[in-house]
Amino acid sequence: MLTVRRSYTRSAAATSAGTCGAADGFTAFSCAWADMVVAMHTAASTTALRGTPDMIVTPRVCPHPVSGAYRVTSREKSSYPANPAADRARSDPAAMTTVLGTLDAADDDQVAALLQRSLYAWYENRLRQGARFGTDPTPYRIFPRVYRRLDPGEEIAARDASGRLVGICFVHPRETHHAIGIVATDPDIAGRGVARAMMQEALGRADRAARPVRLVSSLLNLDSFSLYSRLGFTPRTIYQDLEVQVPAAGLPGPPPHGTSSVRTAVPADAIALAALEHALSGIRRLPDHEFFLSADSGYRVWLAADPHGRPTGFLAASHQPEFPMLGPGVAIDEATATALAWRALDGLRGR
Repeated sequence: MLTVRRSYTRSAAATSAGTCGAADGFTAFSCAWADMVVAMHTAASTTALRGTPDMIVTPRVCPHPVSGAYRVTSREKSSYPANPAADRARSDPAAMTTVLGTLDAADDDQVAALLQRSLYAWYENRLRQGARFGTDPTPYRIFPRVYRRLDPGEEIAARDASGRLVGICFVHPRETHHAIGIVATDPDIAGRGVARAMMQEALGRADRAARPVRLVSSLLNLDSFSLYSRLGFTPRTIYQDLEVQVPAAGLPGPPPHGTSSVRTAVPADAIALAALEHALSGIRRLPDHEFFLSADSGYRVWLAADPHGRPTGFLAASHQPEFPMLGPGVAIDEATATALAWRALDGLRGR
C-alpha cells in the first residue's frame, strides 16, 4: 500500500506541503479509482504556519538566542499512561536533565526505534490504532537517513542524563522559510517539556534567520496541536490521507486527459520545479528537488509541461521499499494534478 495526501485549501498561496498545489486534483482521483482506496483518514493532518512572510522584511528578534547544546529541566509529571518505573525516574531531578545536541549515522537505529515506539504508543493508547505503525523499527531508518542527507547537522536530538536518546526534531532551513519535520519523544518522558525545548531551539534559529516556520501535524494528535498552538502556530491547510493498493496490472481504464504531457523529470529540471512551486505555493526549497531528482534518492519525479515545454506541475513519488508514498507536488489545475497522479500511481504497480 502507499499513501496519497489530498489537500483542502482556500487558495494556492496557503498550500505548500500537499500533493496538489493550486487545485484539488484528487477529487477526480477519489472518484475514478475509488476501488483502490484501502483506508481514508478523514482528518489526517494540517499545515501550520508560525510568523508571516513579513518576517523576512521585519524580523522578530529572538529574546533568548541559544547556540550549541543547552540544558532544560522540568519537574512536570507525564500525562501519558503511567509506567511505574518511568514515574519513579521522573521524581528524580537528576534524571530529568535533558541535553540538546545533534545526531550522526551511528544513531540511526536509536532514532528508528524512538520514532516507531513514539508513534505506536501514542496512537495505540489514545485511538487503539498502534497497529498502523507496526512493531519493527527497521523501516523507520529511512527518516534519519533521508533527513541527514538533506540537512546534515540541522536536527535537534534530546538525550537524558545517561546519554539515551529521548527526543528528536528534524529541522529544514530553506530560502523562504524553516520547516519542522518529524518531532517525536520517548513515551516514557512525555509531558516533561522535551518536545517544547526542541521546538524552542528550532524556533530560535528561525527567528534569528528572520524566517517563518511551517510544519505538518496530525489533526488526531491533540497533544501536538496544543503545543504548536501555544508556540504561535496557526493552521492553514487541511489534508486527507488515503491508503491505496495499486493493482499489479496497473490502473484500470484509459489514462486521463493530459497524461501524454507527463514525463520523468531529470536533475536539470530542479530549478524549474523549485520556481513552479514558489509561484504556486509561495515557498522555495531547491535542495529538496535536487535530492528527489538524484539517482540514489529512491524517488521518481513526474513533470507535466505545456506545449511550449513550460512546467505546469510535478509530483514526487517515493519508491522506497519502506514507505511508498506520493508527494510533494503542485499543479496549475485539477486536470494536470490528475494526470500526474495517474502516472505516479501506475508507476507503483503492485504496491
